Amino acid sequence: MKRMPVWLKWGILALLAISAAVPVLERTVLEPRGLTWRAGIGRCCIFFLTLDAITLVVWTGVLLWRKPTNALHRWAVVVSIGLLCLMAGGIGRFMVRVSIPYERVTERDGQWVVEESPPLDSGSNYYDYHGPFVRGTELLEGSFYLELFRSGEGG
Repeated sequence: MKRMPVWLKWGILALLAISAAVPVLERTVLEPRGLTWRAGIGRCCIFFLTLDAITLVVWTGVLLWRKPTNALHRWAVVVSIGLLCLMAGGIGRFMVRVSIPYERVTERDGQWVVEESPPLDSGSNYYDYHGPFVRGTELLEGSFYLELFRSGEGG
């Protein structure tokens, strides 16, 4: 039985390492400077983890396919692998939709800011723009619900 190719193994490990390094770098390097990752970085991490899961499931299916068994067993493996891939992709999409806010860069009062619209909030929050990968953590202006929560009147 053939083992996983080296390039595939290193690719999976690299994507896992990137997904693990992003939160560590945020807590150790960015937070002390008043910065945080933009939403696109979070989307990439979820995409990388989903891609890793799908790749490992597909490779397991390839290994099972190569084992000498009957045709019914092979097709059961194909259907199972397909369903697992659909589930991993669906979970990844759900995580992106629920946990990652929509962001865009806009000009507000003569200053470039990042406008963030949280997934379950109808308002927008505005933060300092510090480049394509990071933004400030200090809230410049927020949605009505966030202001209520901070003042102690809400939730």
